[in-house]
Amino acid sequence: MSGDENSKAAVVVVHGVGYHEPGASADAVSELLLGLKADSGSTYTPFTAETIHVPLRPLETREPLQSPSAKPASKLLTFMQERTVYLTAAWRERKAPEKAAEGKEASAEVAVDFMRLLLEDYRGAGKDNEPKSAGDSTAYQTTRLMGGRSASGATGGGGGAPPGGKASPAQGAKTGPTGLHIYEMYWADLLRPDNTILSFFQGLYQVLFHLASLSRLAISTGSKENGKRAVWRWLDGVQVWAVRVLTLPIPILSVILFVALFGAFPRSLYPVGRADIHAVVVSGLLGLAVCLIASRWLPATRWTLTWVLIPVLFIVIFAGAAALTVYLGGFSPWSLLALEGWGVGAGIVYASASFYDEVREGAKQTAWILYGFGLLSFIWRLFVCRDASVEEATLRTMQIILAALRASWALLLMLAIAALIFGSIVWRTAPSREAKARARAAVRTSRMALAMPALGIMIVTMALWSALFVKSTTGKQPGRTIAASLFGTRIPEPISGTSLLHIFFVDKADAARFLMVPTNPEEMTPNDYFRGVLIWSATPGFPLELLILAAGFFLLILWALPSVFSEGDPPRGSANAPSIRMGRWLSRGLDATAIVAWLAWIAAFVVTVIFPAVYWIRLSLDGAAPWTWMKLLNHSTGTTLAWLGLGASSVTVLAALGKSGSAILDIIRDVDNYLRTSPRDFTPRARILERYVSLLRYLAAYKDEKGEGYSRIVIVAHSLGALISGDLLLYLRQTGSAVPATPPITLFTMGNPVRQLLNRFFPHLYGWVRREPDNGLKELSGLTPTPVGARINSDPEPNMLGVNLWVNAYRSGDYVGRSLWLDERYNRSTAQPGAYPQAACIETDRPVPPDPPGPPTREEMCIGAGGHVHYWDESAPDIAERLDQLIRQ
Repeated sequence: MSGDENSKAAVVVVHGVGYHEPGASADAVSELLLGLKADSGSTYTPFTAETIHVPLRPLETREPLQSPSAKPASKLLTFMQERTVYLTAAWRERKAPEKAAEGKEASAEVAVDFMRLLLEDYRGAGKDNEPKSAGDSTAYQTTRLMGGRSASGATGGGGGAPPGGKASPAQGAKTGPTGLHIYEMYWADLLRPDNTILSFFQGLYQVLFHLASLSRLAISTGSKENGKRAVWRWLDGVQVWAVRVLTLPIPILSVILFVALFGAFPRSLYPVGRADIHAVVVSGLLGLAVCLIASRWLPATRWTLTWVLIPVLFIVIFAGAAALTVYLGGFSPWSLLALEGWGVGAGIVYASASFYDEVREGAKQTAWILYGFGLLSFIWRLFVCRDASVEEATLRTMQIILAALRASWALLLMLAIAALIFGSIVWRTAPSREAKARARAAVRTSRMALAMPALGIMIVTMALWSALFVKSTTGKQPGRTIAASLFGTRIPEPISGTSLLHIFFVDKADAARFLMVPTNPEEMTPNDYFRGVLIWSATPGFPLELLILAAGFFLLILWALPSVFSEGDPPRGSANAPSIRMGRWLSRGLDATAIVAWLAWIAAFVVTVIFPAVYWIRLSLDGAAPWTWMKLLNHSTGTTLAWLGLGASSVTVLAALGKSGSAILDIIRDVDNYLRTSPRDFTPRARILERYVSLLRYLAAYKDEKGEGYSRIVIVAHSLGALISGDLLLYLRQTGSAVPATPPITLFTMGNPVRQLLNRFFPHLYGWVRREPDNGLKELSGLTPTPVGARINSDPEPNMLGVNLWVNAYRSGDYVGRSLWLDERYNRSTAQPGAYPQAACIETDRPVPPDPPGPPTREEMCIGAGGHVHYWDESAPDIAERLDQLIRQ
């Protein structure tokens, strides 16, 4: 279709992961077009900018998923329930249509239902015309770049020719002047918090916890296809409980274990003889804190004096109660201070649980249940059991909480092993090859996504506790630790570990065995005891776990390293030979992710079990001493924990970690946030799509001063932006959502991860992309390269997204996304050596007889070697020339 003098095109630019300045992506596209060479046949006028405000209205859902018949089947501990259980419940209870959807349509239903789950409870700015919170707006502000393309003749120059150098129909046509508006669909500000050390660690924990939920997502989204199989339902059940245990009791008990320390703090903070005064003062301050918390529920008052007296009244009541308890009731001030320490800890639990509850439903309820368990344990040890001192009650309470934490890890191990068994059965017994490939890929994802956060949580927790009890952090004396500050020179008597209780409780003799301390355990110092407890908690195999995990990360680094090196100096339209080498290297690395998954699982759930089991079996044999290799493992574990503690207690190391790790973490967190299902009324995906669909509504309704709208829309999307665009267009097309009819849409994606990552790791959720995921049953190395000049006609179908033409470009070393339709094709050109300005090879699904004539709907091109970042700069002339053709086509 040739252009005419009245044509006007809109380009929507959607950026990818990582940090982006507002407007930077639109500027990059305008620079691409303005930088076209004169011999390309295209000249663009300078662009002017104006700010527009697009009214926001959320993408509403039809036929809500959470209907009364789609309630979770399990009523036990429903506050801990994963939201994806609604998917399986809806698919189980939904009445079958007269003709069940099959193949591609069925695979699209999974994606549509998951999208509906994330959208249906969203309360956005467009509802009742009010923002959800003070930080939100009722409009999306963006910049429109206005320019045009001058009249031209036939196009010359390099890239953009199909195989054999033949021009496409649009290339040889004369076109008139084309009006052009460039918009940016900017979403980075909706996902990324401030770049601080605190936000880094908050983001780290968020990724670790939600990564486990993704293991559940990989399995639950397969329930539509496999839900009738009992073994799949068993796998789904053990997977969800494994996620619950890892993401709720384990991190929350770790926080409460820290809170339990507050019971022993008063001895080290307050001088002897002043405890009574401090107990009264601290009680008054707690009363003020309670007043501030309760102020939201207190009735409003018109009198200033009353407003002033309310906090004073709280202070007097709390301080007076403390004074009566100490001076008249004979209550120990140290015991009262210890209980007040638990009151301060309640504030820590409330703050951490409130933050965590935003990304993991059920965190608040679980936190208060476990906090109550810890507080009652302390009160029971202090008053009922009549322990000798507050310090001894604190130590024994910490042991009880640690035993509960140990039991949670043991339960997680049993669930992981059960998931391993059920997972091995489900993919081997699948009814067809495609179903077997999807099941195997989903099981692999579930194992890796459960093992990685388990290891991450263990390592981070061990580092923080080592900073408290191994590395010197407090006190004036060299080598003085938190343990010495709290418990003095001798450790109180802990609960003895006898028989099977050795698994849950560590006494002085057990700690001495782990440390190989030659002195009498009865004379053990607090420092040595807690070092022994940490080694026992980490298990003697901890260094081996780190080595196996490091081997997995080494494979990942080795996979992406050549591509990462090319990011700094990307090749400009590289020749075929380096492009093919880089592409094959990356493909082998992608196949190796299966090995990484096994390494992570072995480190998390095999080494963790085997070494402690062998250790305790050896000790149970008539008190036999540990073997030499066991002693070496214990020693290396202690050394490793000491170094971890050193790093966790160093402000310099933490600052460097936050600065260097933020860029990588932000990329991971962007993807994690996009897939997150909470908070249910404010999911990140719903916020992004509210902005996106509002911009599409604006473009559909746009009229210029002549009353004319756009003749076509070109969506230019990179990386996660390509994934977002595909998900939205699929949902709009499949559900017929209420969006005004837009002009014809062309989708131009680059570094698109839907096949290489999303379909590979979530084969049922993204089954519409490809029915048999790569590396499901056949590795990439086993795929036959698509012949040059072949007609591509496979999934994903542009028609499912409602676009007239879908063009996909990729670099051979792109570690995020490469081809959608081509298999193992990494040559840039059919000519040799293939570098720019030789014509790039574009494969299409052009009709051939006996098909009816018509324009192609799919186009794919490799632009040579390189990584993931540089698609919109001078190193990618093929992108500029193809975009120019799409604008005027």
